[in-house]
Amino acid sequence: MTHTLPVNPTTSFHWEVTPFTTWRVNSLPASLHRLLRFPRTLQTLEKVKAQSEQLTAAMTAEAERMTEDVQQAGEHQELRRALINARRQLHQGLPPKTRDLEVLQAQWDAERVQSLMHLVERFRAMDALRQALPDLLFEEYRDCQRQVKGLVSQHPDFAASLDCAVPEVAETLEAYLQAPPSQTLQEWRKFELTLTTYLTRAAFKTSPLGRLTYTALVDLQESHRGEHPEWRQVRSRVQLQGSLLRKLFLHVTAHAAFAGHQRYAFNPDVREESGVWKVYVRRVLSTESVQDTTIVMPAKPALQHLRNAMQDRPFWRLTELQALLGLENPAPLHGLREQGLLVPEIQYADDLRDPVSNLISFVDRSADPLKAPVLEQLHSVQKVLEAYPGAAAPERRFLRGGLVKALQNVFTLLEVQEPFSAQRLLYENSAAELQLSDGFRSLPEEDLRRTAELVSLFGSHQDRQLELEKAFVARYGPAGVCTDPEAFLLKGTAAQSGTSELEVIDGLLQDLQNQRLAFLSTLREAIQQSEGLDVEVKPEWIPASPLAAPLELCLQHTGIGTLVLNSVLYGQHNALSRVWPLLEGSSTFQRFLKSQQQREVTRAQLVVSSFNSMNQFPTLFEVALKSPGSAPACQTLREVRLTELVLRHDPTTHSLKLETPSGEAIEPVYVGSYTPLLMTTIDRGMVGLSQGTSAHFSLVEMLEALSPELQAEEERFYPRIVLGQVVLSRRTWVMGGAAHLRRQKNETDLAYWQRLLDFWQDSGLPRSFFAVPTTRGLRLQGSDHSPYKPQFFDLEGFWCLRSFEKWISEVPGQWWVQETLPDPTDAFVHHQQDRHVSEVCVRLHPHKEKRDA
Repeated sequence: MTHTLPVNPTTSFHWEVTPFTTWRVNSLPASLHRLLRFPRTLQTLEKVKAQSEQLTAAMTAEAERMTEDVQQAGEHQELRRALINARRQLHQGLPPKTRDLEVLQAQWDAERVQSLMHLVERFRAMDALRQALPDLLFEEYRDCQRQVKGLVSQHPDFAASLDCAVPEVAETLEAYLQAPPSQTLQEWRKFELTLTTYLTRAAFKTSPLGRLTYTALVDLQESHRGEHPEWRQVRSRVQLQGSLLRKLFLHVTAHAAFAGHQRYAFNPDVREESGVWKVYVRRVLSTESVQDTTIVMPAKPALQHLRNAMQDRPFWRLTELQALLGLENPAPLHGLREQGLLVPEIQYADDLRDPVSNLISFVDRSADPLKAPVLEQLHSVQKVLEAYPGAAAPERRFLRGGLVKALQNVFTLLEVQEPFSAQRLLYENSAAELQLSDGFRSLPEEDLRRTAELVSLFGSHQDRQLELEKAFVARYGPAGVCTDPEAFLLKGTAAQSGTSELEVIDGLLQDLQNQRLAFLSTLREAIQQSEGLDVEVKPEWIPASPLAAPLELCLQHTGIGTLVLNSVLYGQHNALSRVWPLLEGSSTFQRFLKSQQQREVTRAQLVVSSFNSMNQFPTLFEVALKSPGSAPACQTLREVRLTELVLRHDPTTHSLKLETPSGEAIEPVYVGSYTPLLMTTIDRGMVGLSQGTSAHFSLVEMLEALSPELQAEEERFYPRIVLGQVVLSRRTWVMGGAAHLRRQKNETDLAYWQRLLDFWQDSGLPRSFFAVPTTRGLRLQGSDHSPYKPQFFDLEGFWCLRSFEKWISEVPGQWWVQETLPDPTDAFVHHQQDRHVSEVCVRLHPHKEKRDA
């Protein structure tokens, strides 16, 4: 059989390590790890446990010896009763009662009495330690509370970040910092549980892209200085939450006082087909609801006349269009607006650079009496947004109060009854300048290339790309061209098999799955033979991936000269995208942008309509690719619409290519961290063309999926998996359940702590760890979206113990324990006298090369 789709098994990829790296640095120092520990209480708890075990063994042995003494007591009833009572007490781990001791001292062997009294003295000493434990715990608790307050006070940016992200927590934090030392362990228990979560996120976890982590862009080719990596000059950017902005735009632009000043463009996505017009419309039904639909209408001469007339300039008012068409009644134009043929100039969009300023300019067009008071309030909002980033927490609280009042006034003036949340108003990101050191150890590039080759094999973008190719070939043929990419992406028709061309793609999909299974099977066999020791992945285990996309490896430095893989970002820049507006003026960022432009193709930043805060950043590529239904260009750059392009099949790369009618190749690049799973159908399809997606890359998860026969309640261990100097997977303990680790009724803090420590020791678990809730139904590939949120705990600290108690009470079933590698004490980046946990995202580009057949 002759296949028209080529498959070249001798082609592989050379992975180029690019010099531009994104760094995430935790805002709180790693020294928090030491502050949260309770060494004296823990030492005493362990001492009491050891003495108790030794004493119990000695008491049991003495009780066994007394059995013969009871028999020998004969008719000495008083002695016999005392021996029996003493033996019973010793078996229970208790000293004999005073009355029985007096009898034994008077009537029993003096040497034996002395031995027994020694046990009694040991018990009293051990019991005194035990009785002192609650006071010692409370003393260390107050010490910890004092030190945590001191740390937070020394790092005011932490409180400032909470004011933006969780203002209700920030308000309580202020009262907490000013409160006198606690009089009981319960006084601030609820708040300290919440505070512990945010403290550990800000100090030990680099994965969140939010305000508790600073982001920096570093060019490794630049000259470095200093003795160690150091961050400084933190800057932040704040904006209203996306949902709030959307609500604000909707009500301002629709109000009678301003609606007449809205200008419209003829929808650039209208396409003519067989005498009818089709347009994809994203209709906003309310501030919380959007409907996507395709409208079909006859291509009437009047509509064509309107379309031609509106080419003279980009935007028109409805009154101008009414005069242009000679209409007595504007109702037909209102109908065209509702049908999506006329799109407004001023509307909220993800890439709107300065939304509130745009809204102010729009309101300023009006001559209505309502203009002045609305403008006054919008200017108040803008002033808060400008002042807020540089303000400390107390001032931020004052500014936020003014913001709430201004927004309430706007909605009152617009007669809007719909309430808004005063708690979730703002969204903030922070960037830092990071200076590396001359002694910064170079990256192990060969190991990173091999890691890239492996993680590329498991990237879900390959499956998506091949499934999309299969659907295209089934509808248009292997040499087909689609002149209506929108319709193709909207339908998402699953392709049937049967033709030779489709069999080739099916074969690639099957080969991809077989390669994954082969690697995982080899790895599982190596783990079974490892006897718990680290497993080294051999380069020959890694098959050549049939497809490849640029990716970022998110890694952490350890204190032993290795790198630990945290996650993988395929084809995206989402490690950097949220702080673009803070970096765009720097020379490093300009060089980075220039490096993204390729001569062979035009790289276009894909702009979607998520209406989500995490996608609020401007388009910084020279070309923007807009999906149907998205707003017209928000800034001066070249805009390309999907409806202007054709979709062509490239059989050599098994991909679909976008081209302009003149043949210019357009490569869509999805920049952002908003998961495609939550996007509209058309936006999700556009992202599918871009090769971009994040990934939860977990070898343990995939090995678990490879063995469905394993019982969920079974406990098992996975050793550390390494590839050269890169740790691909941390040591992981799969825990069968959580019920036995939950606090029992009437169990004291110290008893619960001791029980957990005993279980951890018996199970060989590390006391400092990340806990990961999980579910069955795992996948044999990296997933685009992960429900897992690792949480840091350290059972040597009472605060973390209480936090774990709450966490484990909410875990429904199976969960994992993962080692904290690197340890917080291995923090790599410095700031003043502190060290901070960090993560570096290394970007790699694939280049095709020939392999020996």
